Amino acid sequence: MTLILTISLRRISWRRVAVLLKIALFPFLGSLVVACSARLPTPRANQPLRQSLAIRIGTYNVFTGTHDIAKTVKVIRSMNADVVALQELSPKGSMLLDRVLKQDYPYRRFSDGLAILSRYPLRNSRYQHSQRGINGFLIAEVDSPVGRFQIARLHLDPLHLWTSWDKWSLLQQVLWGQGKIHLAEVKQISEALKPGLPTILAGDFNSASHAALDQLRTQGFTDSFAEVTPHPDQTSTLHFKLLGIATGRRIDYILHDASFKSLESQTIPGLPSDHDPVVSGLSWKH
Repeated sequence: MTLILTISLRRISWRRVAVLLKIALFPFLGSLVVACSARLPTPRANQPLRQSLAIRIGTYNVFTGTHDIAKTVKVIRSMNADVVALQELSPKGSMLLDRVLKQDYPYRRFSDGLAILSRYPLRNSRYQHSQRGINGFLIAEVDSPVGRFQIARLHLDPLHLWTSWDKWSLLQQVLWGQGKIHLAEVKQISEALKPGLPTILAGDFNSASHAALDQLRTQGFTDSFAEVTPHPDQTSTLHFKLLGIATGRRIDYILHDASFKSLESQTIPGLPSDHDPVVSGLSWKH
């Protein structure tokens, strides 16, 4: 297995190595086992969400650099979400999306590759760089017709594969290292949120480790897609090829606290990105 991975590392880009090895190692990691599968049909993919839903939330990793702005804008508009959380924006991409989508989303916040776009006023927005990882968090409060809530756009730390030591420590990262970093990031974001305010978390969890998801569940957060979808992990939001075989993994999530209930959730095609957006319709519990 080590020999195969070493040979493969010489032939593919580091960005691709990160996602490929997430999948390649899972069959050998006990509780972290996830079967590598082809792009499976999403149970609710491409089905229109009911227009009577109180609030529609979307999350979309646009892929590093946002190379095709026209197609990216088309995907964002097809989500038809009231609030959209974006990541991996380049400075140029942020500037272009800010201009092109100003009619669709009058309220927009951009910071360090992250963005929150909203049809409703945004208040008290702030960015924090991760104290343990390489990315960060963008938080804003949304004054929606159903009430004020806060949304945090997350981009949790990926596997590190930039140096020789990173490569040789990959197994340690998956088994222990990434989980520790993700738990620290969950703690940081939890401390940054306003207590008592209804909360939604959205983003790319880079979840080779499930430590962050498990911790957030213990804090009362619900995985929106899993709440309404049978066998949710048979759906991938990240897609790529491993040794020429199409495969993927669900690493993009929308989580909500007990203030909300998930009514519907779906993925939609995300090309030109290697991620598919997730869109969830949430009702407010009063």
